Amino acid sequence: MICKAHMGAEPVSIRYPGGEDRKTVVATVDDREIVVTKRTSASRAALEACVLGGLGGQSGVPKLLGHSGQFVLQSLLEGTRLSEALELAGPQDRQTLLVTAGTVLIDLQSQANSNALIEQVPKIGVRDGWHHDFAHSPDRLAEAIKAPAPDFDLETSVAIISERFSSFVKWDARPGNALVDGSGRVGWFDWEHCGVGSAEDDLVWLLADEWSPNVPEAEFQLLKLLAKTHGVDFKALTRRFQTKAVLHSMIRLGLIFRRKGDGPWWSAKSALQNDRVGVSVAHVRRVVTRADRWAAGHVHLRGLRGLLQDTLRHAETL
Repeated sequence: MICKAHMGAEPVSIRYPGGEDRKTVVATVDDREIVVTKRTSASRAALEACVLGGLGGQSGVPKLLGHSGQFVLQSLLEGTRLSEALELAGPQDRQTLLVTAGTVLIDLQSQANSNALIEQVPKIGVRDGWHHDFAHSPDRLAEAIKAPAPDFDLETSVAIISERFSSFVKWDARPGNALVDGSGRVGWFDWEHCGVGSAEDDLVWLLADEWSPNVPEAEFQLLKLLAKTHGVDFKALTRRFQTKAVLHSMIRLGLIFRRKGDGPWWSAKSALQNDRVGVSVAHVRRVVTRADRWAAGHVHLRGLRGLLQDTLRHAETL
């Protein structure tokens, strides 16, 4: 009925690109494929519709086709998921893909900041205690793997991540939420969690994900671009990004172990094809290696390096 109301016809076929348990389908209506998504609430759907309406004329995002209640209709972005493209690419292509994907996010931030869209979305991370909760993610990981509580500078970490350069952000900018077309262009979808955060937040989600490769050169290029675009100090931005990225890595590691539970490690190939969490030793090793690099450069984070190594040893014994 939602297709009939907005497209004038019922779909002749429906496919499930992320599996039948997902809330997004691709419907064929009058020989045209469109994306129909059911969000968790009408307010989430309204937020996504608002953002697509504000950015949908730009490259890098779908166009809004309709919105009603919990449903959002949008144009179909063609291509391969960024997570899959990164996994299959060679070293130089991986760097190019990461820089391209991050550049699109930074461009979209600038567009939203300049066209008043930033005034229409909720603020992220402003609840009392939010930053302390985020900074305690290492304690939760240590508890999950039954490791000693980490001895790191919690209060300095909280002070650093509490600083912000307010900007529109996608927020859930993990590689599985982007597509790469045959020309190498990157488009981002799933905008229901966007809001006003700090400018580096999108790079944290992109570069600290378990499906994102460890490419320091791409990280450097993107942070330089972000600092230039927003006119912020590069050194302070890098410190804030790397502090958040280490903490976000702890969250991703905890998620991997929760998904695994008492069962076996997952097939990386199947997880990649179905846009699932990377529940494998290889993904734990990737996240640990990258987070350890970030933590090594900051006195307030060095106490987390032991927990990272404990985490890897724990994974290798399961």
